[in-house]
Amino acid sequence: MNPAETARVLAPGGRLLTQQVGSRNDLELNVALGAPSPDPEAWTLAVAVDRLRDHGFDVVDAQEEMIPYVFHDIGAVVFHLRTVPWQIRDFDPERYGRPLRSLHERIRSAGAFTARNHRFLIEAVLPGS
Repeated sequence: MNPAETARVLAPGGRLLTQQVGSRNDLELNVALGAPSPDPEAWTLAVAVDRLRDHGFDVVDAQEEMIPYVFHDIGAVVFHLRTVPWQIRDFDPERYGRPLRSLHERIRSAGAFTARNHRFLIEAVLPGS
């Protein structure tokens, strides 16, 4: 989200409704696999709201959720990480073989592994004249 560009193209009185993926998204996977993690405070609801307000928006509603995302087998973990390559940028099943096996055993023992999807929703208005 680029608040300056949004403010530039939105008509006065216009409304912005956006859902964002926060920087705490699926951090449990990064930790479990020993992969680098993004700064968990880099992109949060508070950061986004501050940026919008800095560009003249009035925030009407703002909500943040950490939604459980449950993996029941290691194949699902590998599939997920291959479809969202930004989560672990250097992900390769061979490179992460040892921690994947460890997570596989953890899933077998516990029955599942839960990560959390970090999402937030903002409704904002660009004041009109």
